[in-house]
Amino acid sequence: MEQSTVLKRGAASAAILVVVAAGWKVVSFFRALLREVYERKQVSRLEDVISLEQLDILARASNVNLRRSAEQLLLERVMRNTGSLRQLLRWCLCGDEEEVMKAATVLCVLVKSVDLRNHPWERPFLWTLGQMLVNSFNQTRAYTKQAKDRTITDQIRKLTTCALFEIVCDSSPKKEILCRDFPEILSCILELALSTSCKEASRYGLFLTHQMAIHDVLRDQLVEAGGIKKVAQTLIQNQGDPMLQRLSLQIVVLFAAILDIDSKVTLRTVAKEKTITPIVVCLKSDDTECVYWAVVLVHEFAINDVCKDEICEVYGLLRSLAQCLAASESSQQRLVLRVICFLGLKNDGFKSEVLHCTDLITRLPVCYASGDGDVVHWSLVLTHDLAMAGRCATQKLLECCPQIFPGLISVTGHEDRAVRRLLAETIGFFCCDEHNLLKIVDSGVLKTVLQYAVSGDVELVFWAGAMLLNLAMTSDDIKLEILKAGGLSVIMELAIGEHDNPQISPMAAKALAMLGFTDKPLVVSTACDSDNARVKINEKIYHLNKPGLNILIWNTLTSDSASQLHYQVKNVWDFKDLNIKLPSKPADEGNLVIVVIRGKHAQAYLKALKDLMLFSEISAGNKQGRFELQGDEMCVIISTLLASGLVSVSHMAKDTTINMDFEFPYNDVVNHRVAEIVVVPVIKVLFSTPPESPISKVTELELLEVLCRHEVHKDTILNCDGFIDYLRSIILQFSTKLEQEEEYPPIYIAHCLGALRILSVLSVHGNCQQQLLEQGVLVHVVNLLFYLTGLWINTVLDTALQQEASQVDPLAMGDSTSIKPLVEELDSLAGEPQLEPEQVELTSITLSDGRQYDIQSGTIRRTRLISSIAEDSNTPGAAESRHQWGSASDHVGDIAVSGQQVSSTPVRPTSMSSTQLKVHEYNEMFSSLARFAVITVSNCTNATVTIPDLVQSQQSSLAQCGALHVMWSTLLCAGAILKNSIALPVSSTIAKLSCANKSSSFADTVVLSAKDSDKTPALHLSADCLEVRNDSWTFESARATHWIDTSHVIEDGPQGWYYEASLKSGSIMQIGWANADCKFEPEKGLGVGDNKNSCAFDGGRCKIWNGPVTEQVNNEYGVEWHDGDIVSSLLHKSGSVSFWLNGTDMGTAFTALPLSQCWSPALSLSTDQQVRFNFGATPFRYPLPTGFVPVDALAAVDKKTQPVIGTEPLPAVRDYLQNLDEKNLHPQPSLYFETTLTSSTPRPFTLGLQTLTSQRGKAQEVCCTVHDNVLELPTGMRLQIYPTDVSHLTVGCGLLLPPGAVFFTVHGRPINFLFAFPSEELGQEPLVPSISSCKAEVNFGETYFYYGIANERENRLSMAALLHDYTEQRSLETRTVNEIT
Repeated sequence: MEQSTVLKRGAASAAILVVVAAGWKVVSFFRALLREVYERKQVSRLEDVISLEQLDILARASNVNLRRSAEQLLLERVMRNTGSLRQLLRWCLCGDEEEVMKAATVLCVLVKSVDLRNHPWERPFLWTLGQMLVNSFNQTRAYTKQAKDRTITDQIRKLTTCALFEIVCDSSPKKEILCRDFPEILSCILELALSTSCKEASRYGLFLTHQMAIHDVLRDQLVEAGGIKKVAQTLIQNQGDPMLQRLSLQIVVLFAAILDIDSKVTLRTVAKEKTITPIVVCLKSDDTECVYWAVVLVHEFAINDVCKDEICEVYGLLRSLAQCLAASESSQQRLVLRVICFLGLKNDGFKSEVLHCTDLITRLPVCYASGDGDVVHWSLVLTHDLAMAGRCATQKLLECCPQIFPGLISVTGHEDRAVRRLLAETIGFFCCDEHNLLKIVDSGVLKTVLQYAVSGDVELVFWAGAMLLNLAMTSDDIKLEILKAGGLSVIMELAIGEHDNPQISPMAAKALAMLGFTDKPLVVSTACDSDNARVKINEKIYHLNKPGLNILIWNTLTSDSASQLHYQVKNVWDFKDLNIKLPSKPADEGNLVIVVIRGKHAQAYLKALKDLMLFSEISAGNKQGRFELQGDEMCVIISTLLASGLVSVSHMAKDTTINMDFEFPYNDVVNHRVAEIVVVPVIKVLFSTPPESPISKVTELELLEVLCRHEVHKDTILNCDGFIDYLRSIILQFSTKLEQEEEYPPIYIAHCLGALRILSVLSVHGNCQQQLLEQGVLVHVVNLLFYLTGLWINTVLDTALQQEASQVDPLAMGDSTSIKPLVEELDSLAGEPQLEPEQVELTSITLSDGRQYDIQSGTIRRTRLISSIAEDSNTPGAAESRHQWGSASDHVGDIAVSGQQVSSTPVRPTSMSSTQLKVHEYNEMFSSLARFAVITVSNCTNATVTIPDLVQSQQSSLAQCGALHVMWSTLLCAGAILKNSIALPVSSTIAKLSCANKSSSFADTVVLSAKDSDKTPALHLSADCLEVRNDSWTFESARATHWIDTSHVIEDGPQGWYYEASLKSGSIMQIGWANADCKFEPEKGLGVGDNKNSCAFDGGRCKIWNGPVTEQVNNEYGVEWHDGDIVSSLLHKSGSVSFWLNGTDMGTAFTALPLSQCWSPALSLSTDQQVRFNFGATPFRYPLPTGFVPVDALAAVDKKTQPVIGTEPLPAVRDYLQNLDEKNLHPQPSLYFETTLTSSTPRPFTLGLQTLTSQRGKAQEVCCTVHDNVLELPTGMRLQIYPTDVSHLTVGCGLLLPPGAVFFTVHGRPINFLFAFPSEELGQEPLVPSISSCKAEVNFGETYFYYGIANERENRLSMAALLHDYTEQRSLETRTVNEIT
C-alpha cells in the first residue's frame, strides 16, 4: 500500500515537470517571434525613411554590394506600390511607342529581378507582355504616336520576349494561358525568331519557340502556324551560333516526333530549306549538346528514309560520325551506329566508304566491349551489314582492324539472345572468306560455334550446325582444328540429339561424314628420359613423371585427357596385389591409351600389363623378349582402348631415352567413333520398331542416308543383317497402303521417302546393286512407281478432264507453243520449208501386209484418253478391210478388235477407284517419292555397263518387272519441276534397257567418260554420255574421253579447241579443263579448278578457279549465268583459256596452262545442277573463232564412214511425208519417242518398237534403219535422205492402238505408211522401244517432240496410261509373288 502511494506521487511529480518544460518552450518561441517582428518593423521603418533620391544616389555608388542593395530596395518598394504597378501597365499599352519602350524596360527589369511565382501580379504582367508583343507586330493599329527611331520596335520586342520567356519558362499553365489569350502570338514568336534586324530579339524569339515546342499541345499549333519551315530557316540563319543551332535542331526533332503528323512529311519540309549540309556540319561543333541534337536529327532522317542520298553526299560525313563515336557517351554512340546502319541500307557505295573509313572501323571493337547493350547490338548490326557484302568486305574489315574478330568473339557470352544470334550471322559471313578462314579459326571462332551448338537456343544450334558443316567441308587444316577443339563430341550430340528443327541432325551427320575424310594424322609425341616423361597430343603436353606405371587415357571425342592412372609398388612381392583396370564403358572404346613405365621394377610393371594387351600383325614385331627390359630401359606403349577393357597396341618402344612421334590416321579414329556411337546405335533404334509401325523413324533414316555416303559407314550399314530387308519392307508396306487404302498418313510417306533416299545412295555402288536386285528391292521400288503413277492418272481423270478441252496443263507440260522455235531451227538446218507441228496430217496409211487404212476427217474432242475406232459390227469384214480412226463422236470404253474386247482406258486398281486426292496434295508426295525411286532404278541400270557379267540378269529382271514402262509413264506424268529432275535418269534408263548393242563404246566420238577414274559415282550420265546431272549433296565431277596434247601442236594445226555447254540449271558449277593428274574429291568439295591440274569458270559465283581456294586472289570474272545459257570454252594452243556466255567473249581467264600436260573438257556440279555438252557432233549455237576446231575433231581419226548404199536413184523421203495442203485429222499416237542422229551417231542406226521376250518365243520388232544417206523402212523400202539431214536427222517412232501398228516420222512429219506386227495380237502386247545404239539423243518425253500432236496434254496422259497398263500386265505375276513373300 505504501509502495503504491510512493509510485503515484513520483508519477505526479514527473508530469508536473513535463508541463513546466513545455510551457517554457512555448514562452521562448513567442518571445523570439515578437523580437523578429519588432526587428522587421524597424528595418521597414528604416527603409521607408530612405527617400527615393537617396536610393538613386546609392544605386550609383561604386560599391557593388551597396548598389545591388539599393536596387533591390527600389524593386521591392515598387512591387508594394499597387498604384505604380497599375500605372506601369498602362504605360506599357499606351499609344506612344517611346513611352511603351520605357515602360517595357521597367517591366522587364521587374520580371527578371523579382520572383513572380504565385505572385498576384504575375497574371497581369503576362497578359500585358503578350499584348505588347502582338502590338509590336501591328504598329499602325496599336500606336497613335510612333517613334522616329525604327530600332525602338526591335527593343520593345526584345524586352517583351525576354520578360515572357522568364515568366513562361518551364511552366505549362502559363504557356497555355498566353496562347489562349493571344492565339496569334505563336506566329509572332516564329516571325521574331527569323528577325535579322535585332539579334537579341531573334534569340529570345527562338528561346520562346523552344518553350512552346516542348509543350505537346502547343507544338501542334506551332506546326499549324508554319513552324516547321520557319524553324528550318533558323538552322541556316544561326550558323556559327552553337546554342541557337542546338535549339533549332531540338525543335525540329520535336516536330518530327508528333504522332499525328507523318515524320517523313516534316523532314522533307525541313530538307526543302537546304538544311542537310548545315545539319551535318553541326556534327563538327565544339558544343557537345549541339552535336548530340545534330546526331538525333540525322538519325531521324536516316530511319525515315528521307534524303539519305543527300546526307551521304555531304563531304566529311563519315569522319564527323567517327569523331562523334569516339568522343561521345553511350547514348550518342548508339545513335551514331544506327545512323550509319540505316544510311547503308540499299546503298553499297556508302558501305564501301564506311569500309575505307579506318577511324570508324577501328572503333568497333571498343563498341563491342561497351556496357550499354544497345551500343553492342548496333555495332554488331553495322559489322553484320558490312560483312554481308562478301569476301572483299570481310577482308577489308580485317585489314583495317585486325582486332575486330577477337572483339566479336568477346561478345559470345552476351546475355541478350538477339545479340548472340546477330553475332552468329556475322561470324558466318567472315567464315565465308576462304583465304582468312584458318586465321579466323585460330582467333577462337570454334569456341563460339561449339558453345552455341550446346546453347539450347534452336536458332543458334541450327546456325552452329550449319557452320560446323561449312567448316568441315573446307580444308583438312580446318577439319583438324575442329577435332582439336573437341568438335567431334559436340557434332555427335547434334546428330543423335532431339531438336525442334529437323535439319540439325542431317547437317551434323554430313559434318561427321566430312570429318571422316580428313587426311591429317593424329600425332602422338613422347619425350622420356630418366628425369622427365612428356606426352604431347594435338599441341597439348601431359606430364607422366612419376616413377612406376603411368597410364594416360586420352579422349578422342573431346580431344583432352580423360584420366591419368598411376601404379607404384615398393617391393616385388607386392605385384601380386597390383590390380590394373582400364575403363570398359562403351563410350570409352576408341580412346587412346599411352603407357609410360619408368624407374625401379619396370620389368615387373610391363609383365603386369601382359594380359591387357593385344597385338595386331603390324604391331606384333619380335615376339621374343616383348616383355623384357634391360637395365635402365624404360618403355612407352601407344594403344587404343577396346570395349572389353583391353588395349590394341599400335606401337611399343623400349630404350633408356625415348623420343618419338607416332601418327594415327585421324580419319580412322573419327570413322571408328562415329560407327560405334552413331551408326550402330541408330540402326538398333531403327530395328526396335517394326517397318510398318507408325512410330517415327524419320531422323534415323535421314542420318543413315547421309552417313552411308562414306565407304566405311556404308559397309557398316550393309553388314547389319536384315537392313536391306527392313528398307524393302517399309516400301512394301507403303505400296500396300497405296493399293488398298484411301488415306495415306504423312508418317508413312516420310518413312518410305527415307528408305528410298538411302537406297538411292547405296545403289550408286556396284557391290550393292546386285544385292538390291536379288533381295527384290528394285521390284518393290518399281511397284511403288506403278501405284504412284496410277494414282496420279486417276486423280487427273477425276479433276483435270473437266477443264477446257484444248487447255494445256502448265504444271505438267508448260506452253506448247515453245516448240515452234525448235521446229524452225531444225527446218532451217534441213533446208526444208517451215512446217507447223499442228499441220501434220495423215490421209492414208498402208500396212505391211497390203491392207489399206483411211483417216476420216472430223473433229476430235480433246477430253479423250486414247483415240477409239468406230466400227460397224454389222458390216461384214469391217475389221479386216478398213478401220476408221477417230470419228466425230467419242468412244471411250471397250473396243472390238478381231472379235476380242480390248480396253482403251487405263486399268484402275479397284481399291483405288474411290480415291479422291487433290492434285496439288498428290504432286508434293509424288515428286519426292518418284524422284528417289527413279534415281534408285537408274543407278542400277547405269552401272551395268561397267559390270559385264551382270548386264543380262539385271536388265532382264528390270524389264520383266516393268521398270521401263513405269519409268516412262512416270516421266510423262511428271510436272515441270519433277520432270526436270528425273528426265535425264529416266531417259538414260529407258535407252539403255532398249539398246540392242549393250557393249557399244564411244571411242570414235568425244563424250563424257563413264570410267570410275574420270567420273565420280553419284553423277547421272545420259545414254549418249553428253548430258550430266548431280542429285547428290556432294560436289560431283566428270571429264571427257579424249585429250588435247598441246605439246605436239604444229604451226599449221588448229589454233585452239572449242566446245559448248548448255546449262539446264543456273547455280554453282565449275566448267573448264582438267589434265590426267586432276583428282576429284566430291566429299571434300574439290572438283575442276580446285587444284593446279585444272581450271574452271563458275558463273554462279562469277569466279575462275585454278588451284586451292585459299590461294585464289582477285579471281572475279565474267557475268552470272542462268538456266538456258550457253557457255563456250576455248583452249588456245598457247595455253590460254577464255569463256563465252551466250556468244559474248568474257575475256581471257587463264594465260599459262602447262603445255606439257594433256587437257580434256571437264566440269563439277553442285546439288541439282545439270549440263548438256556439245563437243562438235552437232552444229554449235555460235560460230567458232578463226582457226579453232571442235573438241570432237580429236576423235575424227577413229570414225569410220559407212558406205553409201546403192547407186540407183531412190525416191526422196520428203515425197512420202504428209502434204501440207490437205486438212485431215492428226494421228494421235498411243506411244511415241524420237531420236536425233548426228554425224557421230554410228550408222546403220535402227529404231522402232518390239515385244518383250516371252514364253511364246523370241521378241518381235518393227524397226526402220537409218544409213548415211538412206532411210530403210521395215518392209525393205528405201528412201533417199536429204543431204543436209545426214548430219542432223530427227526420226520418230509411234504406236497406233488400234490397230496395233507402228508409224515413223522425219523431223516431226509422218511417213504415209503404217507397219504392223506379224499378227495383230502382238501389236496389243506390251511393247518397248528398240534402238541399236546409245550414241544418239533419244527423247522419251523429257522435252518437246517435233511431232507436235504428241506434246498435247491429252496424248501424254494417254501414253502414260497405256504404259501403266503395260506395267500391270508384265509385272502382275512378279508383284503377286513378292507380296506373298
